[in-house]
Amino acid sequence: MKINRTDTLKADQGAAYVEFLMAFIPFFIMFLGMVQMCLMYAGDLVVQHAASRAARAAVVVLDDDPQYYDGAERRRIDVSGSSSDGALGAVIALFSGGGGGGGGGGASGGPRFSAIRSAASLPLASISPSLRQLMRSDSVMTAIGSPETRAATGVFMYNDSAMGVTFPTAPGATSYRETFDHGDQVTTRVTYLFHCGVPLVNRMMCRSYGAVGPSEVRDELERGGASGTLGGALGSYFKGMRAEATMPLQSAHYRYPSE
Repeated sequence: MKINRTDTLKADQGAAYVEFLMAFIPFFIMFLGMVQMCLMYAGDLVVQHAASRAARAAVVVLDDDPQYYDGAERRRIDVSGSSSDGALGAVIALFSGGGGGGGGGGASGGPRFSAIRSAASLPLASISPSLRQLMRSDSVMTAIGSPETRAATGVFMYNDSAMGVTFPTAPGATSYRETFDHGDQVTTRVTYLFHCGVPLVNRMMCRSYGAVGPSEVRDELERGGASGTLGGALGSYFKGMRAEATMPLQSAHYRYPSE
């Protein structure tokens, strides 16, 4: 039987498309994974920088003049107070139709603690997600976002719910302290929920808010002044990041005129 060469070429054309798809899909997933890994690596560096800033602020703020902190006691951290900042969960729930719930209230902490949290929050604004990123992750461009929208959401909303600042008794310790003495080494730990926004691979590399682990991450967020929850961020995935820094307390061995 004579085989027509033209018919043979037409039969092979479909196989070329199948081979292309078989090679392209794994390569494309690998590309997305590399983008997400790069973003996570950058986020880890920023969290470490935030811990350094928090430690630098803590060693000065802890023993500073009480008149600048509403008369708060020197060398003591008060995490029982509260600020008037709004919670991100309620905002997300409002814009996304109300599903999933979100925590109310503001970030907790007295004046000295709030000052230290503010120092840690500023660099984290560069990696915080915008509201659009929290509500939809449909492209790499959306995942990267713009500096303006990231900073605005981070400073005013996201970091209140996604960042915790704690003071372990020693580097790597799981116990915490609220009082300090002259000459103490102050260890400051920043715990942060990094938003994974690259579509498809974020489900493989990160976890939903309710499944973020280890459990110490959620505990440190609550202990470290995080307000409310991110329950309204339906479909979002996060990576718990922690970093710490240790510096000697800059204490004054005298009483301030205001005391």
